[in-house]
Amino acid sequence: MLIDLLVKNKTEIVKRWVKLTESTYADKTCDFLARVKDPFANPVGHAICQSAGEIVDHLCCGYEEQTLAKALDEILKIRSIQDFAPARAVCFIFFLKQAIREFLKDQAPSIQLYEEFLEFEVKIDNLILLAFNMHMLNREQVYQLKANELRKRSEKTLEIINRHFDRSNERQSAIDMGGELPAELTEPDGES
Repeated sequence: MLIDLLVKNKTEIVKRWVKLTESTYADKTCDFLARVKDPFANPVGHAICQSAGEIVDHLCCGYEEQTLAKALDEILKIRSIQDFAPARAVCFIFFLKQAIREFLKDQAPSIQLYEEFLEFEVKIDNLILLAFNMHMLNREQVYQLKANELRKRSEKTLEIINRHFDRSNERQSAIDMGGELPAELTEPDGES
């Protein structure tokens, strides 16, 4: 009963969920995400809408962790590089519960529907745990990329400094020995 209702009304539920998810962003960003529908002008909004629909499909029609993880990953990668705290990065999944509850308020209440929703919430809770683990892995990758970039910059800076000091030492040695400087040492740094 519940699954049929969710599948039949997936578009409305996903719209509610996306709107709640967009509310986690600053006001201007939230307005932009809601207003601009072009996937090239608004890749974040597009990824959220696309992934939200896929997640609802997977929860309703078959809960395979790998396919669900793939749909989740699109949103989580975005939120990982946006420096959201872990709780804020995954809170959008709680909003799926809220979106479904809001939708179900408009339906004829029944004990069976309520019981099915409680079972469905367990799937969402498991999704939250999966999302948290995925977010932490994504953050780890982001930090690793930043550390690698910093190390490369540091190595390049040290290389430039060492070249400068090597040339300065060669010049000083030639001057100390009382000889003439070779042509390559008379050129200013950076011109060889």
